[in-house]
Amino acid sequence: MLKRHYRRTQDTVCHLAERSLALCRDIDNDEPFVQAELVREALARTGQAQRIIAIGEHGVGKSSLLSGLIEEPSIKAVGFETPCLCWRFLRSEDELPSRYLPNDRLDGLELVDTFGSGNEQAADSIAALLPTADVVIAVFSGDNIWSAPTWELLGKMPEDAPGIRLIALTHCERYMPDKVMAIKEQARELSRQYLGTELPLYQVSPGANIQGTGLDVFAERMQDALDSADTLQRRIKEVYQATVLLMDAQASVLRTRERITRGDSGFLLSIDHEIDNFQNSQEDGIPSQIQSIGHLIQQHVPGLIRNLSRHLGIFITPAGMMNLRRTGEMADRDFFDVLSDEIEKRQEAQDRAFIFACQEHWASVRPRMKQKLDSEIGEFPMAEFQEDLARLRTELRRALYKPINKFGLKTFLVKLCNQQEPWMRRTIYFALLFVIISGTLGSFGQNFFALVSLCLAAGIWFVGSLALLLEKRRIGKRIQTLTEDLPRAINEGLQLPVRQLLVSRVASYRRLYTKPRLKVSRNAEQLAPLVARHSELYKALRSVGYHL
Repeated sequence: MLKRHYRRTQDTVCHLAERSLALCRDIDNDEPFVQAELVREALARTGQAQRIIAIGEHGVGKSSLLSGLIEEPSIKAVGFETPCLCWRFLRSEDELPSRYLPNDRLDGLELVDTFGSGNEQAADSIAALLPTADVVIAVFSGDNIWSAPTWELLGKMPEDAPGIRLIALTHCERYMPDKVMAIKEQARELSRQYLGTELPLYQVSPGANIQGTGLDVFAERMQDALDSADTLQRRIKEVYQATVLLMDAQASVLRTRERITRGDSGFLLSIDHEIDNFQNSQEDGIPSQIQSIGHLIQQHVPGLIRNLSRHLGIFITPAGMMNLRRTGEMADRDFFDVLSDEIEKRQEAQDRAFIFACQEHWASVRPRMKQKLDSEIGEFPMAEFQEDLARLRTELRRALYKPINKFGLKTFLVKLCNQQEPWMRRTIYFALLFVIISGTLGSFGQNFFALVSLCLAAGIWFVGSLALLLEKRRIGKRIQTLTEDLPRAINEGLQLPVRQLLVSRVASYRRLYTKPRLKVSRNAEQLAPLVARHSELYKALRSVGYHL
């Protein structure tokens, strides 16, 4: 019975349209393609279902006719409370009351069953729906073909509406052939009288699948009407024409890019050579920068010794003894923080000089870009460039800790501090012991001996503090000896990070030309596939156009 035709043509055209939209995204033009929006709108319209509306008096067999056309017994007559009921096979978002019957064969069709046209309120609702129909079936019973409301409702369909109108005669099987012929002639006369034209007329028995009643013939005629409906063909043609316009615009952009790529690649290559020379000059400064970091480390070693001495304290105390392990760790962390902060400050100063040099080069390239390629690259993107350089400085700071940690400075400091714990514990132990003895003797009235014990405790504490001072000097000398090789170790560990920093810094500047370069030229390897895809799509689209 009924089914959705033109599916293959529609699917082919829509598929090519979708591929052309995907090609727009891959082309990535500076200005969006205006034609792409036309293609999207046309695709949205062609996705609308074909609508068949059955009108007529109550009881003439509209619901049975629609049910027989699609071989679906679920369609029942509508009541007064629902003047128009749409049977859909594809979900839609309009406000028309709907029932859904999943059927792949009927996907894309809508069957609208209506209440009797003799009801004025229902007739107004039906008349408003007629301009949206692809096919309108006016159903008349052989008993009452003079139904004026149905003819008047049929005449309300606008002349410029794309829908096709058909007449279906039902309940004629009870009459003799001569009588049926007379009824058909009267129906044709009424069509000319009310509509000014003679509509196609078919005798139909709406009983489901009764052979020989004309239902099969009517279904074929309905199928022909759907296939020739102006709305669907027009929508497919709109998609086709909009896609052709879009692909013509794409062809223009691709031709321009091919011309620029061929004619101006030498100029872009010269800019890359200038940046390469710029990078070579930066790499020449790597040894001096590494050497300056080594001198900086030697300058901060005395600060490390003073900081460790400050953490150890002036006098020997229980708290100082308990924090010996943390003392080494804190000294190592403070040394790294001071050293990395100083290196970062120096790097910031070098970055400022680098930014100034890049700005001068950018200023020299900008007018040449305008003259050679007719492209405005704009002002130097300072914020974006500074953000990249800040990220590179952070990476260098992280890389600095690796050689320091590998050298074992933290382990050495913690070990030195832990070595002080035994003698400091004994010293504090004996000092506290004599203090306790002094207190005990004093409680028994032995003041002289108590004073002697207290003096001994003070002497032990004083000797311990003096020993701490001597140990701090000894620790300072050992740190001085150890750190003589620290600059060399850090220099070896920072060779690669500093080189990567300088190379990445130049690479960040080179990336600033990516967008201007894409504005004026696409790489030939990227452009060739786009041209090939466009050519393939255009040929396929033109071949489909011959069938439209």
